[in-house]
Amino acid sequence: MKRVLFSLTVMAMAGVAAAAAAPGVAVPVTKERSLQKLLMSRYTRAELAAGTVVGSEFCLACHTSITPDTPEWRDTKHASALRKPMGMYTLQPRKGVLANLLGGTQDDFMAGLDFNAQTGTPFDSLKPNAPILSYRASDDTYWIQLGPTGLKVQVVATWAGQEAGTGQRYMVRIPVTDTASGWSAGIYFAPFAWGGRSYSSNASNWYTGSTPKYGASIASTALVSLQGQNYLKTCVGCHITGVRANGVTAQGEYFTRPFPASLVPDNSPNYPDLDGDGLPDLAGIGCESCHGPGSAHILGGGDPAKIVNPADITNNQQRSLTCLQCHVQIDSAPTKKWGYPYNETANTGF
Repeated sequence: MKRVLFSLTVMAMAGVAAAAAAPGVAVPVTKERSLQKLLMSRYTRAELAAGTVVGSEFCLACHTSITPDTPEWRDTKHASALRKPMGMYTLQPRKGVLANLLGGTQDDFMAGLDFNAQTGTPFDSLKPNAPILSYRASDDTYWIQLGPTGLKVQVVATWAGQEAGTGQRYMVRIPVTDTASGWSAGIYFAPFAWGGRSYSSNASNWYTGSTPKYGASIASTALVSLQGQNYLKTCVGCHITGVRANGVTAQGEYFTRPFPASLVPDNSPNYPDLDGDGLPDLAGIGCESCHGPGSAHILGGGDPAKIVNPADITNNQQRSLTCLQCHVQIDSAPTKKWGYPYNETANTGF
């Protein structure tokens, strides 16, 4: 299946950016056919009819806001918690990296913060191997190195940072020698988090004393002991719009694959590449997290019978489960293999 990245500019050219229809009303035929045509180029008709998660940008093509008096999905905390770090949004709440111990006009990665040159941080005991932060403008990437000659990992996603002064966590992918891509299958919580005004340490998972546990050249088999810090194992199922697949590599790394994003607005940080396949993913809590897969709804010309409306669920317990599928701290069932609610027997989310 081809999964080519389309921008919303292409949608507009196809006539999909016309005036929005009211919720539950079939969309104008030109818009309906444009959306259908794009989806049919990505999936088979059988996949779409069975129900495929397509992403909130498809929903926003027809529904401009959640309700007339609330902001559209892109401006909600559900959408903006999990982000791709992008230099153009440095220090911008809900969009960019907020870490700013140095107090400059750019985040600490761009400023090249070296904890070995700082005093009074949680990493003084790690010197001379304390973390060093950097930013590479040539490909707009963020990096953390475990000391001057140590392992250098890439920050592929940030969590939280909704407002200035609030905390933010960083998830990293690790270069390894035993995978086809040269990168770990999982992404891991970095050795630190930004607390809003200072850093907190997660170094015990990365260091033994002041010595990094992982050298500059490692195989992914060395990461098996780090699976408790693997974001794709412990958390991501509630922070993305649907789980496409999950599993464990032959080397022992856990992975979760999100659904790919077919529509991505230009310069949007909403769609990090979480599974490392080179494509943006449906990160964040999208429309389909509560309303179910939207493909059949689009294929049916906006048929309201082919999408879930939680307001129409008459059983109060079942309606509550719309939110409780994530807003409850339980692991997968029945063996607790994953750190998020997931039906292991049926191999589906709840």
